[in-house]
Amino acid sequence: MKVKILILFLLVGAILGCKKDKTQSVAVEFSGEVKRLEASFYMYGTHTIISNNINYALTSKTVDLDKYLNKQVTLEAVKIPGYPIEGGPDYYNVTKVK
Repeated sequence: MKVKILILFLLVGAILGCKKDKTQSVAVEFSGEVKRLEASFYMYGTHTIISNNINYALTSKTVDLDKYLNKQVTLEAVKIPGYPIEGGPDYYNVTKVK
């Protein structure tokens, strides 16, 4: 009985480990004008960008996005898991400005 339970836990652990979404760590590029996030219904992120008529919420731990306010830029960013929520936009961590 104990062996069956152990095997069950190992199988569940293996299945959960394989379900990782590998696209979440892939960098993507956006081109558009960086804006500071003002009051919004979704309230996540510090900045936004509209690229190809789609709004994206942005944050960054390595890039000072305020340096690029109201400027046309191309950003490299990684999607933050768990978003969008409550109808808000996808949420990205900016890693580079080109």
